[in-house]
Amino acid sequence: MDLPTEYFTVSRVCALTGLEPERLDAVEAMFSDHLEIRRTPAGNRLFTARDVDHLQEIHRLIDIEGLSLDEAKTSLFPDASGADGPDMPLDTLAEHQVPPLPVEPTVDLLLEAAEGLVQENLRLRKAVDSLGERFTEIEKRFSGSFLQRLFGSR
Repeated sequence: MDLPTEYFTVSRVCALTGLEPERLDAVEAMFSDHLEIRRTPAGNRLFTARDVDHLQEIHRLIDIEGLSLDEAKTSLFPDASGADGPDMPLDTLAEHQVPPLPVEPTVDLLLEAAEGLVQENLRLRKAVDSLGERFTEIEKRFSGSFLQRLFGSR
């Protein structure tokens, strides 16, 4: 039985690998042939655990060992120029295709979405509280007489 693949969001990958988002973009472009990056219907990138392992190693080679992106690629994938190149027969290429992204979102993606909703809820709550304070301030300023004339006596 195949276990479902776990996918990681960009923010989670950056936290796990130590790569800054801009640096991740450059590394992704350079190593795109060796990463299994997927996109959600909204266009968000999702990385596999294998991608995270590769990215951690790339980060180590570049930032600790001091290699360039090209040197890191050669170090990690010495045969990169041959086997997966454009001259590969189509039937062999089909064997290397990554399966489509599963329909159900990953836990990581759901947690990130939930965190975004919580932050938006807090922002809206502050805006409502601010409006309430403004209304109270206006009410005090006009001592209620303005509001009585506006809405009628009760």
